[in-house]
Amino acid sequence: MKVILDGTAISDKATGSSLYALKLIDNLCRIDSSIEFEVLVLNSIKSSNAIYKFYYPNLIIKTVNVPSIGPIRDFIFNLKSTSWINTSIYHCLNTNYPITVNPIEKGIVTIHDLKYINIPAYFGRFGHLKSNYLKFIINNSIKFASHIICVSESTKKDLINFAGSNKNTILDRVSVIYEASTLDKTKMLDYDHNHRYNIKKPYFLFVGEWRPHKNIEVMLEAFYRFINLNNKNKHYSFVLLGSKHRSFSSKLEILNKLKKNCVLIDHLPSGALRKLYNDAFALINVSHYEGFGLPVVEAMQENIPVIVSNASSLPELVGDPRFMVDPNKPEDLTNIMNKFVLDNEFYNSAIANSSQRKKLFSWALTAKKTLEIYRRVYTN
Repeated sequence: MKVILDGTAISDKATGSSLYALKLIDNLCRIDSSIEFEVLVLNSIKSSNAIYKFYYPNLIIKTVNVPSIGPIRDFIFNLKSTSWINTSIYHCLNTNYPITVNPIEKGIVTIHDLKYINIPAYFGRFGHLKSNYLKFIINNSIKFASHIICVSESTKKDLINFAGSNKNTILDRVSVIYEASTLDKTKMLDYDHNHRYNIKKPYFLFVGEWRPHKNIEVMLEAFYRFINLNNKNKHYSFVLLGSKHRSFSSKLEILNKLKKNCVLIDHLPSGALRKLYNDAFALINVSHYEGFGLPVVEAMQENIPVIVSNASSLPELVGDPRFMVDPNKPEDLTNIMNKFVLDNEFYNSAIANSSQRKKLFSWALTAKKTLEIYRRVYTN
């Protein structure tokens, strides 16, 4: 059996779908050496990219000039026709399953989320136009994909709701397969964050690109309220790791009030990131929407307590409602942050919850379940 893995989402900048593709490819090749895997990657990625560090006899890397999304991508797939794919299983590792005149015979797609369909404003400029194009892509997957993998029950629910009257046609073609921590095999660097970034412990941590749905404003407002509750709390810091996306337009004037307590970092190498997690007092992710929520699983992998919103996929990751808040109420987040500080039993129960929940997420398990889908599609 041969599997073509569309890894055109793999980039030199670590993103959710790129990390998913890299981790899945690595584990697929390691687990099943009897399958020939051909990975399509952009010819623009650097030779230092992690994909070129995979040395498996059953792995072929093929560079292509095919965008990861957009009409040009669809045009190229149609220009080539799908005959070169139809002798194999084709798995698109990002949501952007190609729109082709002649449907791919054994096609699989991983859908990471539908946030840009549900809330076009998250796209930023030309949001509605981009959202409508994405609707065509998802509808194409619903009609023609042999199987659809969703990364969470929340994403599956969104997909079924989007399918509407067509939902009965996909119920037996949709599976939920979780992701896992991308830092599972990363060597922790002995990184002095305090010296380089003036990070003072203890600190709360947020990891993620600054986009409208990440709810940065509420987190900062909650933290501002937290440090002003008493003098003890003023010794806590808030570290936000991630760059600002062009769709994020808020000026965040509250940052001027938090200069002594907030540290903003654009990027860290994975080993330093793992150290940042390990030194954190707790992770905060109160997004309005997450298709999965990778930083939450990464923090739990390191036994770090987490506070999340009660929205989209985050509850199914954390499990315990004691550590969830309404993403629209900064006072709720402030209260849990303060309880973490004042109530050792409550804080330790959050650590225990992370330690227990992390067992649900493993790349080996992700790859094993994905291989089961390949075999099912291959024999049908």
